Amino acid sequence: MELALRGADLGTWDWNVRTGAVTFNERWAEMVGYELDEIEPRHSTWEKFVHSEDMPRVKAALNAHLEGRALSYESEYRMRHKSGKWVWVLDKGRVIERDDDGKPLRACGTHLDITERKTAQENQVRLATAIEQDRKSTRLNSSHTDISRMPSSA
Repeated sequence: MELALRGADLGTWDWNVRTGAVTFNERWAEMVGYELDEIEPRHSTWEKFVHSEDMPRVKAALNAHLEGRALSYESEYRMRHKSGKWVWVLDKGRVIERDDDGKPLRACGTHLDITERKTAQENQVRLATAIEQDRKSTRLNSSHTDISRMPSSA
């Protein structure tokens, strides 16, 4: 299993939902610029890394799964790297153990660094916007007649 995770370049997390303890692997820590021993193995640690603008959406997706309204959890969001930059991750997980009342006890999942894909998407949007603005500008300029070029009737 470890070879498959390394081959796929996946970070992993194994969360004891009741206690908040989490086991992260080395790749998970590397994605945010840390060594594994620099990261406190707690759910609150993960929360500190997630971008504040993304957190409401991420929490909604996570809670939907924890409450049994979704079969699994999946979210794309930004995490703060040790250097200060933002890293995009695709986070997927699932509750693997529930108590007799259906409350989650343990959840496991993976992180995949999707920063390059997100950057490429953002660049495509910027390019498409620039092209559209250029087209509008060209149409606007060509719709105005330059009266200095019109023949005089003198």
